[in-house]
Amino acid sequence: MEKKFVDTNLFLRYLTKDDPSKYERCRELFKKAIEAKITLATSGMIIAELIWTLLSYYKVPKAEVVDKISIIVATDNLFIPDKEIMGLRVRVWVILYLFEHTRKDFQTEILLVS
Repeated sequence: MEKKFVDTNLFLRYLTKDDPSKYERCRELFKKAIEAKITLATSGMIIAELIWTLLSYYKVPKAEVVDKISIIVATDNLFIPDKEIMGLRVRVWVILYLFEHTRKDFQTEILLVS
């Protein structure tokens, strides 16, 4: 099966829809992954950068960021190497929960859970 790496920009184009043609190409890419036609990979650092960019540059509300990131992390055929190796999946869910329900910033939540 074909594998592709997904960087922050691909996630941002898909989530923000700020460039219609790039959004459509990203949508097709993620659709292929969901249909098990390809495998995608990213990293925990990409997810962290995505969260930071959505909050700081795009000013997306915390609750909406939590929803979007939760869906990404749970996506079938999206491999996040450090998610399995370091127990990132569990830590991501805990961090997202704490982030959504407290006034602390995302970096503080990472430090608290690490």
